[in-house]
Amino acid sequence: MPPNKERFMVLHYLLIILIIYIAYVLILFFMQRHMIFPGHALKSGDFQTHWVQDDQKHWIETNSGKVEAWFFRTRNRTRLPFTPVIIFAHGNFELIDFCQAETQEMNQLGADVMLMEFPGYGRSAGKPSEASITDAYVRAYDWLINTQNVNPQHIIGFGRSLGGGAICALAGKRPLRAMILQSTFSSVRSFARQYLVPSLLTRDPFDNVAVVHSFDNPTLIIHGKHDEIIPYKHAKILAESAPQATLISYDCAHNDCPPDWEAYWKLIAEFLGSLHQ
Repeated sequence: MPPNKERFMVLHYLLIILIIYIAYVLILFFMQRHMIFPGHALKSGDFQTHWVQDDQKHWIETNSGKVEAWFFRTRNRTRLPFTPVIIFAHGNFELIDFCQAETQEMNQLGADVMLMEFPGYGRSAGKPSEASITDAYVRAYDWLINTQNVNPQHIIGFGRSLGGGAICALAGKRPLRAMILQSTFSSVRSFARQYLVPSLLTRDPFDNVAVVHSFDNPTLIIHGKHDEIIPYKHAKILAESAPQATLISYDCAHNDCPPDWEAYWKLIAEFLGSLHQ
């Protein structure tokens, strides 16, 4: 084969590979929100509102429209030296409907609990994104202060998996007494490498590590050493970046964490009790 024809064939194949790669990147760019926020596709058949009273249900006005929030007051105000108000953010394939056990445990520990939905999830208006979630959680925080007379020094952010991104986004906008981050990533952008795409194409980066780096209050980080979805290295990066971090490691993966619920809630109680000044 003549040299010129060989070069042409090489260039031809390289061009085909480049076109395929560009198409792959474009598909990922437009599909990434479906991958990050799969819970917006949950249907009404998944709703579990039977355990919530009507006066505990609220609607927060946001730029996305009305987003649902449930607020539960504790009856055990003598368990802790003060009454924490926990804003709890669930994972990416959950609804606030699924958080009954966590809510009841936190109430039992002596904390008030707000479950804030993501825009576009469940019965809430809008579409999920870093911007819309940040807006919703900031407005929920302000609602607690302005309508429920909550002391800002008592508000604690508690996020699981993607919910850790929501809590860090809130901490970047409003002061929190502390954060609890369970099975949470350092940033969404850090996952781009495993998909062989430029990180700058990440539409919702959720740069948690940047937030915890500038967060001067206590941060409790809980993670499974065998997490196959958000690897344990993310927890170590967060812990190394936070000025007042405590890292608790469990022998579990992502969806079976923690392995011992009794020990877990004892840990949470001890952390909340340590926050009293």
